[in-house]
Amino acid sequence: MAGALAERVFVSKLEKVGFTNVTVLDRQPFSMAAAADYPLFTPQLLDLMERLLPSSARQQVATSVTVTAEKPV
Repeated sequence: MAGALAERVFVSKLEKVGFTNVTVLDRQPFSMAAAADYPLFTPQLLDLMERLLPSSARQQVATSVTVTAEKPV
């Protein structure tokens, strides 16, 4: 599953559709360069980020989370 949501919103949505024991296993930050590989980060958005973000902030523009959850049968 991929998308752009706050972690707490993502977990809440999983629970809302019936998943239980939702646990975040890993968090990995990724840079603007890595973000360019994802359709969510359009060329226009990347250009805006380039103009607005200081260089120190470009190394972590998003975080990838790995979760585990159970769906009761």
